[in-house]
Amino acid sequence: MNPREYYRMKTASITEADVRLVAACMTDYIGEENAVRLDALCRRVSMDERKVRLILGKLVTEYGVPVCAHAGKAGRWLARSFDEARETQAEYY
Repeated sequence: MNPREYYRMKTASITEADVRLVAACMTDYIGEENAVRLDALCRRVSMDERKVRLILGKLVTEYGVPVCAHAGKAGRWLARSFDEARETQAEYY
């Protein structure tokens, strides 16, 4: 199963509409080279930045979706691989 199919399957199981919308949009941004800036994501889902940040956090903590980012660099993306998720997690800690 490729990453896009996996994330779409996970997204389908989310019951909260706003969270599902952000998760579905994020399936277009898999891999660091495809990172989306937060302001662009906010425009795409028609939500304010605070709400999108909270939803991205919820995707990580409640749904186990590996939303990645680097400190000091703009953009969020879904991990393409387990190694990419671990690199981001290591930077967080």
